[in-house]
Amino acid sequence: MNTLIKAALAFAAIASFGQIASASTITFDIVSGQTLGNLSDLSLAGLTPTSVGGNNVNTSYTTSSPLSLSGGTLALSGAQIVQGSAVNYYAAPWSTTITPPGQTGSAYLSVYGGGSATFTLASGTHTFGFDWGSVDTSNSVTVHLANGTSQTFTGQDLANLAAVDNISLTTQGTTNWGSNGSLYVTFTDSSSAIKSVVLGSGQNSFEVADARVSAVPLPGALPLFGSAIVGFGAFLRRRARKSV
Repeated sequence: MNTLIKAALAFAAIASFGQIASASTITFDIVSGQTLGNLSDLSLAGLTPTSVGGNNVNTSYTTSSPLSLSGGTLALSGAQIVQGSAVNYYAAPWSTTITPPGQTGSAYLSVYGGGSATFTLASGTHTFGFDWGSVDTSNSVTVHLANGTSQTFTGQDLANLAAVDNISLTTQGTTNWGSNGSLYVTFTDSSSAIKSVVLGSGQNSFEVADARVSAVPLPGALPLFGSAIVGFGAFLRRRARKSV
C-alpha cells in the first residue's frame, strides 16, 4: 500500500472518528399518531392499573421492582399506572389513533408532582416516543445515551416547538394545557443508543400513553467515512494532474 493510499485511509478514519466522538444531539419532534404507530409498542397499555378513575390514588406509589415491558422495564417513584381520569390527579391523554378520537380508555402512566418514572430500554434503541398528555411546563424528559451523555426536555420546550409548527394547544391557566392538547412526540439519536428515559413532574401530573421505540438506524459515521474517501480521492487526482 503506497503512502498516498495510507494517507487517504487515515484521513477518512480521522473524519469518521470525529463524528463518533462528538457529543450527540438528540432530535425532539412532534409526530403524527400514525408515525408513532410504526414504532415497536412497549405495551404500556398492557400493565395493570393500580388506580382506576381516582379509586386508590397514591401519589407516593413506588414499585418494589421494575415493571416488565416489551423491550425494557419501568420503575416508578411517586408515579402510578392508572386508567380513566381523576380530578386534581390525572387526565387520560387524548388519542387520534382510536375511533372516534378521544381520551384513551387504556392503562397509562401518571407521574405525580415530585415523582419520577424511569424507562430502562433494551440495547439498540435509537428512538423513544409516546403520547404526551395534558402538557405543563413542569413536565421533564431526560434521555440518557450509551455514550454517557444526557439531554433534558421540558413541557415548555414542547410548547415552544408546537408554536413553531403552528400547532395549537388548549390553554388551562398559565402553565397547563388540556387533555385535547396531547401530542405525540419522539426523541431520536442516530449516533448513540438510548439507554434510559426518566420522566419527572413538578405537579400532578405528567401523563404518558402509547410508549414506543425504534430499531437501530444506519450509523451516522458511515456516510461521513464515505464522503471523506471521495473528497480525499479528488484531492489526489488534482495533485496527480499537477505533477504531470
